[in-house]
Amino acid sequence: MSADVRQEREFKLLMESDARLPELNGVGGLAVRELDAHEANSTYWETGSERLAAWGCTLRFRGGTWTAKLGVEASAGALWRQEVSVSGQSGRVPTELRGLLRPFTRDEDLEPLAQLDAHREAFEICAPDGERLAVLTDDRVTASGAGVLTPSFREVEIELTNGSGEQALLPVVHALVAAGASAGDARPKLSRALGREVPARPEIRVPEVSATPTAREVIHAATATATCRLISHLPVAWIGEDPEGVHQARVAMRRLRSDLSTWEVLVDRRWADPLRDELKWLGGRLGAVRDLDVLIDGVQGLADGCEELDEESFAALIADLESRREAVRTSMRRAIRSARAASLLDGLVAAASDPPTAPQADDPARGLLQPLVRRRWRRMRKAARRMPAAPPDAALHELRIRAKRLRYAAEAVRPAVGAPAQRLAKAAAALQDALGDLNDAAVATRILGGIAEEDRRAAFAAGQVSGLMIARGQQVRGRWKRLWRELSRRTTRGWLDE
Repeated sequence: MSADVRQEREFKLLMESDARLPELNGVGGLAVRELDAHEANSTYWETGSERLAAWGCTLRFRGGTWTAKLGVEASAGALWRQEVSVSGQSGRVPTELRGLLRPFTRDEDLEPLAQLDAHREAFEICAPDGERLAVLTDDRVTASGAGVLTPSFREVEIELTNGSGEQALLPVVHALVAAGASAGDARPKLSRALGREVPARPEIRVPEVSATPTAREVIHAATATATCRLISHLPVAWIGEDPEGVHQARVAMRRLRSDLSTWEVLVDRRWADPLRDELKWLGGRLGAVRDLDVLIDGVQGLADGCEELDEESFAALIADLESRREAVRTSMRRAIRSARAASLLDGLVAAASDPPTAPQADDPARGLLQPLVRRRWRRMRKAARRMPAAPPDAALHELRIRAKRLRYAAEAVRPAVGAPAQRLAKAAAALQDALGDLNDAAVATRILGGIAEEDRRAAFAAGQVSGLMIARGQQVRGRWKRLWRELSRRTTRGWLDE
């Protein structure tokens, strides 16, 4: 991706227009030096229904650079978010950012919404040893455009330059508050100018589940939660710098597919079955990337503790793996920005607001959902009891899938069942994770075997690493039976027979 990606971490404060900044040099032992003042003129873009704001995101053009900011989170008093910048011309959103934001915008076009012009006074904040910790900007903003309710305001931001060190900057924050500044909130400047809360109108609201919920309430909450998880992580997957983006989006899709299967008698199958197929399609694109993320991380970890690897061959192996990952990542991005994915996400958003359930789903959840979880348990128990003394990888992989489905089913009914469902889910997760390590090793050896046949330079290291992976997988084999016994204890799964 031809973009600059970074983590923005900052403190936000508001000040009256006629207030004076306090003397900050020396506060907390920090050195504060004034930088040149300048103008920061930005055009903000949005969809007609403000879908970016609904997900806490913004898109702006300023001085030849387009910048997209994803949803904000709070940590140690500071706000942080992922920021992606791409050079470009005004009037045309770069392809990279249109793809990045497609899970939010889907079928809606991006258009200019408001112009925000800021007179910016800037100060650098340095540690006693001279290291720059942050830049403080004092922005006097004027806003114009349809829908602007706050045409002028003043905002002070302290942006960390290295992404950490919030505690060292707290004395500066306290000095500003003592001088009349008020702690800001997570709203971007655009939302402040438009008088919007963040998010302004959330596209998905996860409903609260009552103490004695109906099955529909449980289905509604689970669908909304997983859909939020999917949509918010697809842009992180698109960026590609944090493997958790792919992992979390893929988990959300797997959970949705599993839940739709568990609830099959309580939802409209004409809706659920095609949706499961589409989730499988998109999940497959992310799964190919995830497999290589895990493999590359595992290969590099093994190399750190193995002095016998051939360095030249190992470098060729890593290069081959990274080339393969880039290829499947390109395929994943193509899928994310496709009309097919937009249609899938539109359907999920609609279901997250009003899932098409059968009439009996309006009955109490426990009586309806407990038998469905019991069915998951019995299928898993049957698979485990049929397992031979030395089970093949394929059989253990199938057991892992059943453990995962049982876990998801138990987690879904937890609002109705409580602690017993949570205990079952935890035990199923432990077995799933152990068998997942074994599956990762099996996938790794398959990919490495292909590389050994196709890339002569990497073949030797591929063989060495494959052997280490197989040995690690054998260690996992000895754990699954103990975890299965813990899962099958009556204290863990007895509530299913009540």
